[in-house]
Amino acid sequence: MFSLVESEIHNSETASIQRFDAVITEFKKTADNIKDSHLERVSRGEYNPLSNLIFSDLVVSIRKIAGHIGGINKATSAMNFEYKI
Repeated sequence: MFSLVESEIHNSETASIQRFDAVITEFKKTADNIKDSHLERVSRGEYNPLSNLIFSDLVVSIRKIAGHIGGINKATSAMNFEYKI
């Protein structure tokens, strides 16, 4: 997933906001699925509280990263559009 982000940044002339948004949406869905699976395991008592906290923080961080990547994409796409006019 990160390699796609990197290639979009390096090839900003061919980058597509719609394609990027689709990747970010998929990224967030994956993070939600990971979180849901983790909560099921927690409810069965498979983790101690510290492990639960660390894992939850990681999932939240992944979602934040996805949001930031989306913001960067939109900002750079807007800049490219402004320069092409």
